[in-house]
Amino acid sequence: MLLLLIIAGLLDPLTSKLSNTVFLTGSFIQTETWALTRETEATRGSLGLAHPNLFRLEYTDPPGRVTGCDGTRYYTIEPVHNEVVVYGESGPEGFLHLLNRAGEDGMLIQGTTTAGLVTVSVRGDLGGGVSGMDVCYSLSDSLPTTFATSDDNGNETVWVLSALEAHESLPRSYFALEVPDGYTVVSGED
Repeated sequence: MLLLLIIAGLLDPLTSKLSNTVFLTGSFIQTETWALTRETEATRGSLGLAHPNLFRLEYTDPPGRVTGCDGTRYYTIEPVHNEVVVYGESGPEGFLHLLNRAGEDGMLIQGTTTAGLVTVSVRGDLGGGVSGMDVCYSLSDSLPTTFATSDDNGNETVWVLSALEAHESLPRSYFALEVPDGYTVVSGED
């Protein structure tokens, strides 16, 4: 158990940085790979994160696509279908909760440090269907550079992060769900 705690401690600089940063912005490239078809789709955009559960990903393709959490619900604005899909009205855990679960019992954690970067791989039930997570962050500022998740079927999503900036104030309205005119709001709950 002591070895597990030491290895789990590899994420401490990253989780501490994210917990103590009021508001983080930057850019991302997101690559999704579906195991069954081996199809890959890459998208890009800008992001905002705030502890404990606020996030917003604004995609450039298609323009107007947004995925986020306003603190009480997850939402996706889908311009292709003129829909806003709302999930988790019961109070979501947020985008950063996977990092906090890494130290729980039953997790297999491996880490390496090379060229000023720390890479941590976590395998186990991380919740929400996620069974694996790989995180890479810089030793110099403890900010993430890559974040990847995978499920039991082998599907994977990788976010490569860049131009991250920490801000001292939080524009709360940044995370608010604003339904565009003419869009239908639908529940993402089964």
